[in-house]
Amino acid sequence: MEIQEYLGELHDRCLALLSGLKFDKHHALHFTLVSLYSSLVELVGCIFILMNNNGKLGVRPLFRTFLEAYIEFQNLAQDPKYGYFIEANDLKEWLKVLNAARDTKNPYLADISALPNLDSIIADAEKELQDLKRKGYEPLDIYSKFKRANMVEEYRSLYNFLCTETHSNKRALIDRHAEIGADDYELVVYKNPPDENFLPVLDSAAGLLVSATIRLHEVLESSAVAEAKLLYDSLQGVRSRYDNRT
Repeated sequence: MEIQEYLGELHDRCLALLSGLKFDKHHALHFTLVSLYSSLVELVGCIFILMNNNGKLGVRPLFRTFLEAYIEFQNLAQDPKYGYFIEANDLKEWLKVLNAARDTKNPYLADISALPNLDSIIADAEKELQDLKRKGYEPLDIYSKFKRANMVEEYRSLYNFLCTETHSNKRALIDRHAEIGADDYELVVYKNPPDENFLPVLDSAAGLLVSATIRLHEVLESSAVAEAKLLYDSLQGVRSRYDNRT
């Protein structure tokens, strides 16, 4: 499938452009934006590997991770102050772990529980989170993140299907492991559905990565903006060929 081959080529091209990117390592916006983008590139590489090595069951859950990283990237690229929301979410999640380490006997948190200044660490994190909230930066739920990125329709459709795969919901289990007959079914492991079944995921991953690549180089005023925009033209060429077959 041509989009599959293109995705591998896109990954390599984005990686090459990234290697020449100059940014301020000590600037919080630059670090977060480049790190989110780097995750997008690497996750696309992982999707490509799974598609080519009998790992298709993991493609959609992995694409959900990609999509969530893209939402963060998009929100930060259009509003640098979104970084405060990222910080608020990070503090919220750390406080869950820190409080659990203090208040329960969770063996997985034993090292944190043993910290002599744990109460002080929790108090500092709580104060920092409250300061952010007073400034209007509450931790955001996933719907609010999609809404800020103007992607509510994607949240109510594509993201829902991806979540069923990630959570192994009933419809995902049937799709993965049941070969339905007239009045019975066969259990299947490594069902290996046709590559064409993954066209929406691969196409979306390619489109979003191209969009993020152009945006990153524009925001950082890279010398590779024109080259990044050429990726869009090559993607449209690939899309025109499978669009004509439908």
